[in-house]
Amino acid sequence: MKISIFKDKITKFKMTGSKTQNESDVLNKMVNPFYEKLSILRDQMNKINDSIRNIKNDSVKLLLDKETEEIDNVWSHTRGKIDSVEIKYVMENPTSFITVVYLNMLNANEVISIDSAKSIFNGLDNSLKKSSYGKQILEDIRKKENIRIGAQAPDFKAIDLNQQTVTLSQFKGKNVVLLDFWASWCMPCRESIPHLKTLYNKYHSKGFEIIAVSEDENRKAWIDAVNKDSTGMWVHIPIAEQFAKGPDFLTNDDIYKNYFVQAIPVTMVIDKNGKIISRLVSKSKENEESLDKLLVHIFNK
Repeated sequence: MKISIFKDKITKFKMTGSKTQNESDVLNKMVNPFYEKLSILRDQMNKINDSIRNIKNDSVKLLLDKETEEIDNVWSHTRGKIDSVEIKYVMENPTSFITVVYLNMLNANEVISIDSAKSIFNGLDNSLKKSSYGKQILEDIRKKENIRIGAQAPDFKAIDLNQQTVTLSQFKGKNVVLLDFWASWCMPCRESIPHLKTLYNKYHSKGFEIIAVSEDENRKAWIDAVNKDSTGMWVHIPIAEQFAKGPDFLTNDDIYKNYFVQAIPVTMVIDKNGKIISRLVSKSKENEESLDKLLVHIFNK
């Protein structure tokens, strides 16, 4: 391998000398124009956001909000083109190490379905299947299978904020449970809390329970957020306290061991029979309306 680094252009270094590097260069050449476009869009968005913070005129803010919406649409379209190029590459290059790296990423980010990930993985060279990336892909697929709609939600055991042992199975047959994966540093998560409070106050007496699963590694930040948001009435358990020690320190009872959660906020609704009946990723008006309709159907039928 040869690495050429130029003093005035450190980030423009060049690496040559391997089949994998050559394949990476080919893929990068295909996607780089789209990434350059995303960079321009990001700069535009930052400028507009700065303007929104400094402008008090509501009519001007509405115009700027419309611009951000248009940029979001272009961003999504451009990001979709990158995904399409990467998906095409992994499907057409089953012996490339680049393929297993990108398949791992596409699968983890839920760009492709479980069935597509399994199909592509099964067609890979055996050496790639046995690699660390291959093993991670299989692990993520296993976790995703666990949380398919209609699947029996895996049980877990955790110590809650009040130092009490909590299991999912203790609610079976009695409560509809909403698992809320969140963190103190996640602003969309915190912005979702008023809506969750409304649902809790409306349905708790009918058998609705919320278990908030925190991804905070800082215990104090977690506790402070619970107190500030006044959500101590529902169950709070941690997911990330063992992260720093690595996966070998996780037990089969830990929720992280059997649940796939890549981005937060994520909510999962589990019915009284223990089956997953809803999984919603990110905060949006559409997701809130979907959750509202589901709970109306459950509790008012």
